[in-house]
Amino acid sequence: MARLDELLPLARAVEQEVDEEIVRAREQGESWTMIGCALGVSKQGAQHRYRIAMTRSGRATTPGWTPRTMAEMDVKQAGHGAE
Repeated sequence: MARLDELLPLARAVEQEVDEEIVRAREQGESWTMIGCALGVSKQGAQHRYRIAMTRSGRATTPGWTPRTMAEMDVKQAGHGAE
């Protein structure tokens, strides 16, 4: 367990860096298709994962993705996980 305690902060830091790089790429006009390709996921997979990160960063560029929308999604996901 001690090893996990060491690794989890590192994993979170890397995830945050990836989130920030995706946000930068979108701000520079990179397509979701190309981002998905770079990540080894579909366009839709990249959009789903990183639009959330963009909204939380306050830099969302897609209408309809607001902090309220994200809070509602968090609640729905939390409820789904309890099933």
